[in-house]
Amino acid sequence: MAGTMLRSLSKLGRPSTKCILNSNLVSPGCTVLQNRQKQWQPDVEWAEQYAGAVMYPSAITEKWVPPPWNDKDAPMEKEVSNLTINFGPQHPAAHGVLRLVLELSGESVKKCDPHVGLLHRGTEKLIEYKTYLQALPYFDRLDYVSMMCNEQAYSLAVEKLLNIQAAHSGSEFFSES
Repeated sequence: MAGTMLRSLSKLGRPSTKCILNSNLVSPGCTVLQNRQKQWQPDVEWAEQYAGAVMYPSAITEKWVPPPWNDKDAPMEKEVSNLTINFGPQHPAAHGVLRLVLELSGESVKKCDPHVGLLHRGTEKLIEYKTYLQALPYFDRLDYVSMMCNEQAYSLAVEKLLNIQAAHSGSEFFSES
């Protein structure tokens, strides 16, 4: 059907089929010269519609930030909150000697608040009317991890108060110099 239409147009003295096809295939901004070379000519009407401002600023669009030139977004910043934990006494049924309140940032300790008063259990009042040898077992029960250290501290304090000098073999036994 298109062929018969083109043949009828050529008989009427209209432009040739090649001119009609060339004018339809070429974009509106191009013109065909006599020697069949294409040369780009700007379309003035099309360019004028983009000559002014394309995006009008508003309350929403003025806060828009264009993407970075390499199209890579910056890594998101994470807000890390500090974590406060209790460290010790080691077992709720056992009376440990040290409690630490730790403030952590990730896996790093930012602040440490030691509480050493957990050793006090009224021992002074209990041994007030006991002899030296009767009071010694009370110090075993103060700390189940290092019982001998508490016994040695009590023994050395009593010896110093009574101005008793232990024998050399006895001081080596306690590994004291």
